[in-house]
Amino acid sequence: MKKAKEKAKKIRDSIEAKKARIEKLELEAVGPYLYKIFSKVIKHTNIEEIKFNRDGSKNEGGATVTDQDGNNILNTLSQGQFGVFMLSFFFANMFKRREETEFRTYFVDDITSCMDDMNMLSFIDIIKYQLYQKDGVINQFFFSTCSNDLERLFIHKMKSFGISFVNIKFKSYSKGEVIDSYGKFEKF
Repeated sequence: MKKAKEKAKKIRDSIEAKKARIEKLELEAVGPYLYKIFSKVIKHTNIEEIKFNRDGSKNEGGATVTDQDGNNILNTLSQGQFGVFMLSFFFANMFKRREETEFRTYFVDDITSCMDDMNMLSFIDIIKYQLYQKDGVINQFFFSTCSNDLERLFIHKMKSFGISFVNIKFKSYSKGEVIDSYGKFEKF
């Protein structure tokens, strides 16, 4: 029994070491995309670099996110800036996984809580260009908002590039009652 426990511990330690290496590579791969996107869509920031560091704890995974001076970014961001950071992380993973997935359909729910901290034109342009490009990281994109201004901007940007879309306005979300729908789906 003692030999079996020792063997199991060695195997577990080997798996944990491999897992830590994979997590480190994953974080290092997403980091460059994250900074590029974050720096484009955030309105105001002093962050010049984003670094991922795997936590030193042995049994639990995790990472710290620091700026160029080693400050923990997540402790210094406002709620709106944190929302922009998380959207940037979401998009960074899209770019990182470009070659890993054929299912490039994404959903973003209302972002009005972080609009004050976000450069909306840049954010929508990232989406627009990725939808427009044949080899972009997005094949289909679902976006919901309660902001009429954001809705109009989104529609304008999609129309200006000839990107097909459907705009659906609901009377009742819980019942799925549609007030209005326009646009058309097109196969690519």
